[in-house]
Amino acid sequence: MNLTAELQEIAELSSGVTFREKVAASPSGNVRVIQMRDIDSHNVIQHGQAILVNHPKMKVSQQVRTNDIIFRSRGLDYTAALFQHDPLDNFIIAAPLVRIRPDATRVLPQYLLWWVNHSRTQAFLKSHAMGTAQKMISMATLGSLRVQLPPLPQQGKIVAAYNLAVQEQQLLEQIKNRRMYLTQGILMQAASESRCTAGNRGYMPDTELSATGQPSQSI
Repeated sequence: MNLTAELQEIAELSSGVTFREKVAASPSGNVRVIQMRDIDSHNVIQHGQAILVNHPKMKVSQQVRTNDIIFRSRGLDYTAALFQHDPLDNFIIAAPLVRIRPDATRVLPQYLLWWVNHSRTQAFLKSHAMGTAQKMISMATLGSLRVQLPPLPQQGKIVAAYNLAVQEQQLLEQIKNRRMYLTQGILMQAASESRCTAGNRGYMPDTELSATGQPSQSI
């Protein structure tokens, strides 16, 4: 029987850094800032897009580490991305992003990421979103999210199966796109050949049979 626990019991939750003004790039900065825009539609963090800023009051506790989960607490969906970059630079996140740091003795980061992004979890979060013009997930709601905790080896198998399913879906999508590309090429070639055939026939005037049975030009 699998155990369950609240997210706040198996992970450390931290809000992103709040900047009073727009985050401004600084070539001589000491830290890179991951913002909402730096997480793409496939839930992948684009580290190269994170701008370098000067943040002299940065605390070590604010830094993002490998296998931290970065959660979108505001927007159209409330999915998360895994920070897998071994940084040469220091990284922090900007609010409204939330950092989830799993307790690796209880839950695999990749498994927790899968759980957060699962359609059932997303439905739960959307039903508990707060606000009118722009919905958001509070830290209390996120912390109270219940997570199923099979043994770590089983968590690993779930992650491996999910990754294979994603790879299969990507291959099927590539095959579909390639098939469409080839089909379009064949159809274009057929259309071009039809135009050439029509052009070679040219214009044939009206004719009628003469008394000898040979076609003669109508006048």
